[in-house]
Amino acid sequence: ASYHLVGGACVVVSCGTAITVDLLSGDGRHRGGYIVPGLTSILSSINSSARLIQIDKEQFSMSLLPGKATDRAVFAGVSSMLLGVVENGIKQLSGSGEDKVQLILTGGDAEKLASFYSRAYLIPDLVLDGLVYVMGQLSLME
Repeated sequence: ASYHLVGGACVVVSCGTAITVDLLSGDGRHRGGYIVPGLTSILSSINSSARLIQIDKEQFSMSLLPGKATDRAVFAGVSSMLLGVVENGIKQLSGSGEDKVQLILTGGDAEKLASFYSRAYLIPDLVLDGLVYVMGQLSLME
């Protein structure tokens, strides 16, 4: 669905239980990707591993500014990590000779990343869009 939406090279970031970053070349081929823990998993890990730190997941906000309080420092660190994996995906695909790389964000936490990427496509139901596309293609073959 993402390739057919932009018609070329794209980086698809799905933000759910895990965050997946998939690289699609200009001809629609999958060029690999990355999988990292999602926001809830990261914050739960911090809460369970550091007994003196309890981060309220509902208060999480993306920020790259260094935090002066523990929760803000965690938010900034997690934001930096997530943006780093997205930026690396864009860099890898751009470095492979792709001229114009589009960014597509999807999943439950995609809006949190969208504030850093004003030109990204924000498509909450990309998986369902993909199913509609594939089912449409299958019915055309019958």
